[in-house]
Amino acid sequence: MSAIRSLIAGASAAGHEGVGGSEVAALDPEDILHRVETGLAWEARHRTGIGGTQYDEARSTLTSYGAMAVRKLAAGDGADSFSDDELASLEAIIQFDGSRPALMLRGGGIDEDNPFIGRWADDVRGDTTGIRNRAGSVGRLELSGGGPLFYFGTGFAVTRGMSLVLTANHVLCEIMKRVGPDGSEVNEAFLLGDGVRIDFNGEVDAEGKRLLKVEAAASFGGRIDLALLAIRPLTAKEDPEHAEAEMPTAIECRTQRPVGGKPIPGSFCVIGFPGRFTPPQTQPRGGEVNWEWIKFHLMGGAQGVKRLAPGLPTRQPADEGSTFGHDATTGVGNSGSPAIAWKDADQPAIGVHVSGTAFETNKAEFLASVEGEFDRAARILRNATS
Repeated sequence: MSAIRSLIAGASAAGHEGVGGSEVAALDPEDILHRVETGLAWEARHRTGIGGTQYDEARSTLTSYGAMAVRKLAAGDGADSFSDDELASLEAIIQFDGSRPALMLRGGGIDEDNPFIGRWADDVRGDTTGIRNRAGSVGRLELSGGGPLFYFGTGFAVTRGMSLVLTANHVLCEIMKRVGPDGSEVNEAFLLGDGVRIDFNGEVDAEGKRLLKVEAAASFGGRIDLALLAIRPLTAKEDPEHAEAEMPTAIECRTQRPVGGKPIPGSFCVIGFPGRFTPPQTQPRGGEVNWEWIKFHLMGGAQGVKRLAPGLPTRQPADEGSTFGHDATTGVGNSGSPAIAWKDADQPAIGVHVSGTAFETNKAEFLASVEGEFDRAARILRNATS
């Protein structure tokens, strides 16, 4: 339970210092519950579609179980004393009290008055331009006609002499399953047919899409869970509504280990599209709690939309290792999201989120360990699309 205490109490809150070396502050259950209530009330006022009986029921369930859970946490109770529902309420509290929020983007930015920002206020408010620039280069991978409830994962714009998108290889595997016989393989490149798109808009209140066509893909190979995709604007014949969309600005990738210091900085942010699941329709009766239903209604059903999640490293990459751990709030659909060193002047992508387990750690591929594979995949795509 120490990891949960650290997150909620605000370990490293002042300096965002990363792994180790900070003391866990004392927990104040009433302050934590007040932050949750304040955040949910703000979201209800500012988000279309939040409110009503289902929202009230979800809010009441969270605060009921959450109150018991945070009081046990403050008292130092061990894991065996928590019910499954109390543990699930703590996972939700971490997102809703500002410990590790997943902040929805609107117009490329984050509302600076959003109380979910919590302890990350200085980071967010001090870098609105940088966030807007990077967020516009992150897209949702989907089939033609797809959207926030039907998509594969996240990707972001990069360049290696051509317009590319970097994503997780297991996301590419899901795409290939759906493409099926419409795709083909030529010289290690996967040609994806006519139906795969990436939407570089994808925000919660977006009026339209900014779609580009995903033509081909190449895996990094081995145990590296990364892949590159070749993209281009759609033609008027392919899609008159979304033809000739503006190409996104590429995010610089840091493919060299920094000289001196830790490979992963004290804090960074993950931008992507969490929430790829079928919306739960009902809340079971008789004592059983469906926590996906709770979170779905507390967020107004806003699944599969672009979010920014700040976090800290939980594990640095080994000398020859290709992955690191982090604690940013992510979900199914975040795979392929860039981990951006937002405090650095050039704000590069330092990793790609690929998997996670609640209360344990998320895993990201470390880009400084895969430069050779990166260049090889790009070369495969240049040959396949030239």
